[in-house]
Amino acid sequence: MKKQKFNFSFKRVEQAIDLLSEEQLRLLERKIVFKLHLKIMQNFKVMDKVSFEYQGRKVSGVIIRLNQKTVTLVEEDGHKWNVSPKYLSKS
Repeated sequence: MKKQKFNFSFKRVEQAIDLLSEEQLRLLERKIVFKLHLKIMQNFKVMDKVSFEYQGRKVSGVIIRLNQKTVTLVEEDGHKWNVSPKYLSKS
């Protein structure tokens, strides 16, 4: 299936958002956050070497599992971490 290209202006999107109720805005926010999370998760796969900062130190490890909201990685010493992918960078 081909990706469809949408022809819209940001101004029109802003105008449409202004018409939404609070409940509709909250639903839209959840949808956007979910989509962003999926896009971030697509950057990683099992066995990727990654790192993140924790209390001023760099933690490095290998991804062993992609969870719904987090990534499980294991350090060389066997310590496991569940980390939001937004904090990870590939090593």
